[in-house]
Amino acid sequence: MSGLFADPGWRRNGKITAHMTTEAAPTTDRALFPSGTWKGFYVYRGDPSRHRMDLQLTFSSGLIDGEGGDDVGAFTITGRYDQDSLELNWNKAYTGSHSVHYRGFREGRGIWGTWTIGSSLSGGFRIWPDGTGSGESAAAQEALEAPSPGVVVEVHAKVQSKIVPPEGL
Repeated sequence: MSGLFADPGWRRNGKITAHMTTEAAPTTDRALFPSGTWKGFYVYRGDPSRHRMDLQLTFSSGLIDGEGGDDVGAFTITGRYDQDSLELNWNKAYTGSHSVHYRGFREGRGIWGTWTIGSSLSGGFRIWPDGTGSGESAAAQEALEAPSPGVVVEVHAKVQSKIVPPEGL
């Protein structure tokens, strides 16, 4: 295995270990990468404020397609995922505006990783399949599923120098 998440020693070190799950990984593409509604947040490097994202994603044969919205605006998503390495790379293109490159890793209940806009802006993110219902129970579930912003920022700091946009995207 190669790439950002190939070093098992890095994945076991530091505070991140406390946020790793010990759940057995699902064995099917559909279980690992379910198409449908996902939700989550992104943070800017150095700012723990969470910015909500709502996404509609389709995972099929190693390709990701979708759309969604956040506090910046509406966007489309195109990218790739690898079921063996559990790595994902995609571009989030805002309608009539800029694009953001995302690189993440499927683990536990969701996908976490980093985002970049050129070399000027960057941060972390976390998304997970929406299946929590609505109201207070959804808010409670979201709090359980989402790591603290400090963890996302810490992950970002450790991997920032290793982010390279994938070829062909």
